This record gives sequence, structure tokens and C-alpha cells, in this order.
Amino acid sequence: MKVPQSARNAHAEILPLYERLASKVDLLLKGKIRNRWHYESRLKAEESYAQKLETGREASAKSPEDFFGCTIVVENHATVSTARDYVLELFKPEYQRPKDPELTHLSPDRFSFDDLRLYVS
Repeated sequence: MKVPQSARNAHAEILPLYERLASKVDLLLKGKIRNRWHYESRLKAEESYAQKLETGREASAKSPEDFFGCTIVVENHATVSTARDYVLELFKPEYQRPKDPELTHLSPDRFSFDDLRLYVS
């Protein structure tokens, strides 16, 4: 995909801010999670950012919803609420998906991707 210059410029403009954010969040969360858990973070790539802008799935070019994202992988569903509590001790909740973190659409014998997504500030 060819990235338009306007999207390239917008991405480059906000990237330093989100790089600083990522560094701070990484330090906070890596120090908080349990040894058996996995943590990783990422910044949205230029091409992915441009696609969201071009398709109208991003309301704000200057403060996109998911320019920075991170993941905490826990050992089982029972510890999801503990991980959620850790995150909410450090950050202000804005919203989450699904709305009820205790509900899952998966049967107990399925191990497909099933997640709680927190949007915090």
C-alpha cells in the first residue's frame, strides 16, 4: 500500500509522543505483572495508521484510539480480573470491551483467542 504524504506526516508528528508513552507504560506494567505472565507493547505502524484514517475508522488523526497498545497474557481466565485490577491501579479507565469482563462466548473446552480490552488514560 502506498501511504499518502499527509498520513506519513501525521504519523511522524505524533510518533515521538507515543514513543514516550510506550516507554513509561512499559516500565510501569513490566514491574507490576507476575512472573508467569507475558507482556508486550507496540506502536501502530505507518501503513496501518494510514489505512484506519483512509477508511474512516479513526475519528482523530492526532489522538488515535490505538496508536499505542499493549497486551498482558495470563495463564487462565481466573487471573484476568487480577491483571485488570493491576492496570486500573495505574491508569484511569475510559471503557472496555466486552462490557462485562466475566462473560465469555467460549465453551470451557475451547482455547481460542478471547480477550478483555481496556482503554485507559
